Amino acid sequence: MKQILKLSFLFFVFFNINAQTNSAIVTYKKTKTKKIFTDEKKKKIGKKKFDRFAALEKEAEKVSNSLSFTLKYNANKAVFKVNSFMDTPNNRLKNLALLPFGKGVYYNSKTERIKVVETFGDIFSVKYPVDYTKWTLSKESKKIGKYLAYKATAVEKIKTDNGFINYKITAWYTPEINIQYGPIGYSNLPGLILELKKNKIVYYVTNIEFNPKKFVKVNKPKKGKSITLEEFRDLAIDATKKYRKIRG
Repeated sequence: MKQILKLSFLFFVFFNINAQTNSAIVTYKKTKTKKIFTDEKKKKIGKKKFDRFAALEKEAEKVSNSLSFTLKYNANKAVFKVNSFMDTPNNRLKNLALLPFGKGVYYNSKTERIKVVETFGDIFSVKYPVDYTKWTLSKESKKIGKYLAYKATAVEKIKTDNGFINYKITAWYTPEINIQYGPIGYSNLPGLILELKKNKIVYYVTNIEFNPKKFVKVNKPKKGKSITLEEFRDLAIDATKKYRKIRG
């Protein structure tokens, strides 16, 4: 009986904490797992090219570590984007550091998932199916800060000019925070995504501000030519083919 009362009390506390999270500002940082080259691979590339690549990777890592991203949440809507930075010759690498994921504005609601991105000389509002990511939930858990997080995985099959490639996604979410969103447009898990890995790119939470005094605006982006995800991928394939043809 005591155990039942204890569990009921914990559920009551947990429910009320969640019920009070009407809005939030979540800050993320980004990192990348290092590429490991075997001696055979280094030899094949050549010392000069490898040293140049290693120096560029080191610089890109430094730049990537200086970036931060914000997820704003209010009334079951969320928007995720990189925090502003000065675009000067010294930090042009920051634009490169946003790639391959992170560039643009990601908007989520219960009925929409949109990415607004400037590329190929135009601005596009790319519409994703809401249930695009098919998550597999796991019992595996770990502590992230003070929160207990659970593992979820998914695989996305992406169409490219060289055929299809698979992107493996691993998310760690916490049911202790009833915000079903996370970095770069990922959502539909039973809690806030505290950490997300897509291939070698990792986004992780550094700060969460619940119910800020200043009203949190979450507006649906209005810029961009509306296009489906499939149409956008076909456009990217055509652009890549044209670029390769020009380059020879």
